[in-house]
This record gives sequence, C-alpha cells and structure tokens, in this order.
Amino acid sequence: MLYRTLWVFCCFISSLYAQGTQALDQPFILAHREGKMVLAAFLEASGCPWSQRIKEDVLSSPVFLEGLKAIVVFTSVNLCHETNRQRFQDLFHIHELPLLILFNGFQEEIARWGLLTLDPKDYIKKIQLAAHSFEEIGAFLRQPHLIDNPEKIQTLYMHSKLLSSSYYSEQILQIGLEKDPGSFFLLEQYALLLKERSLKDPRIQQIRKRILKKNKEKEAELKMAVLEFEALSAKAKNKKRINKAITPLVEYIKKFKITGRDHVWKVHLMIAQFLFSKQEVKQAQFHIQAALDEAPDAFKANIKSIIDSFCQGDLH
Repeated sequence: MLYRTLWVFCCFISSLYAQGTQALDQPFILAHREGKMVLAAFLEASGCPWSQRIKEDVLSSPVFLEGLKAIVVFTSVNLCHETNRQRFQDLFHIHELPLLILFNGFQEEIARWGLLTLDPKDYIKKIQLAAHSFEEIGAFLRQPHLIDNPEKIQTLYMHSKLLSSSYYSEQILQIGLEKDPGSFFLLEQYALLLKERSLKDPRIQQIRKRILKKNKEKEAELKMAVLEFEALSAKAKNKKRINKAITPLVEYIKKFKITGRDHVWKVHLMIAQFLFSKQEVKQAQFHIQAALDEAPDAFKANIKSIIDSFCQGDLH
C-alpha cells in the first residue's frame, strides 16, 4: 500500500513537472512528508495593486505565517512568464489574481479565496475552518454510520459548501436525506432542483409534498416560497416574468396574512426591494407600504428609512 501511495505521488510530481509548474514541486513533496496541506498564493508578478496589497498586508505578516505553519506548507507563485502563466491558469482554473488555493498533499483542491477585506487573523480562521472541515467531512464519508445526529450532519453539510468541489455536499445531502427525519435536507434538495427544473416538474411537486407532510408549519412554506422566488427572479427579464417571480411570495401572504403576521411584513419588504430593482415603482410602493403597516413598531423606523432611500433613488 505504501509503495502504491509513493508511486501515485511521484507520478503526480512528474505530471506537474511536465506541465511546467515546477514551482509547486517542493511544497507538495514537503507537505506529503510532513502530513500537511499546501497553501499556494498565486500573484501577479508586477503592476497589480491587489496582489501587492495581499502580499504586504496578509502573506508577509508573521501572524499569518505563524498561525498556519502547523497545518500548511505555504508557497507563493508569481505569474509572470506568459507560457508558464497559461499553464498554471489552465491547470488550476485561475481566472483572476490574487488567488489563494488550499490543496491536500495530492493536489486535490480544498478551497480557494480571492482578495477579501480581512486581516491576517480572519484569513487564518477561514483557512483553518476549510482545512478542518475537509478532514472532518472526509472522515464522515468514510464511515457515515458513526454519526446519526441530524444537526451534526447538517453542520457538516453547511461546512461542505466551503469546499471547492461539490462532490462532498452532494454525498452528505444523500446521507442526510436518509438520516434526517426533518425537512432540512429536503429543502436543500428542493433548492438544487429548482435551478434545473420548472415548478411544474413532477419531481419538484413530489418533493414539495414531502416537505409539507414532514413539516406543516408555516416556516416550511415560507422557505419554499423564498426558494421558488429566488429561482424565478433569476429569469425575470420582462414584466410578465417579474410578476411570475413574486407569485410564490404573494401566495404566501394571502395564505398566512392572519396567522403569519410575524413573517408577512418581511415578505412584503422582500417583494418591494425586488420590484424597485426592476423599476416597477408603483407595485413596489404598494408592498413597501404594506410592510410598514404590518411591521412591529420596533421596525417601522427602519422601513421608513428604506422608503426614503427608494424615493431618493427614484428621483435620481
């Protein structure tokens, strides 16, 4: 087994070398030897203020380097030579710089980050969380029978979304659908299918019925209405589609106007914000006024300020 592992690793290093990415050879060899991950910073060699900024503010910080040295081998790659640059971009799907990519010892990408408005300590937290989540999720998928707590599986699922590959979230979703007696994973599956299928699709309707059967509370219907709105609003390019997009939210308001007043005003506000973004001012004004009328007194001042900002935007 050890011989095969070393053989695979050597083949990987040879592959990197053949593709002209020798700059990563040593970090991966060292990471494999020490049981660590590789954190690679891809930077523009010159003329990029953002690469210079992350280099000076984060990557050169002793706090950053010290905080991660226990789990990663850090390397910085300046992309300058045109041929070499293209090879890196093609191999690691680099579309903008600067870019940080966290790999395991065999070049599997774990997570990536561009330039964020974070200090070194906050970058460390993000990288540590991704590294820990990757290890924890891998252990869970190898032995899923060891964890039956639905909340723990939900946490692992949410953490899997931090990772670059959708493989992990897809696997946990399937396990969650089997183990979770609630509607959390059904709602996640519903959201994913809405990106691919229409609301009338039999599969969509089947899951919808299962969610309502498991959870008859109005919160479940609200979550479905919001998911349907989000899916439809992405395609709202004309007035007909705009009205179609808000239909799930409008239907929710009609159904729960009396029993769901704690949520109805928020739904009106969501509709108003969307309609204003589509320049449907009259419709938006109706819903923003409804939100103001329905909202608890503690929120009325905030809604009035939103109305003022909308009006100013409309005037300009």
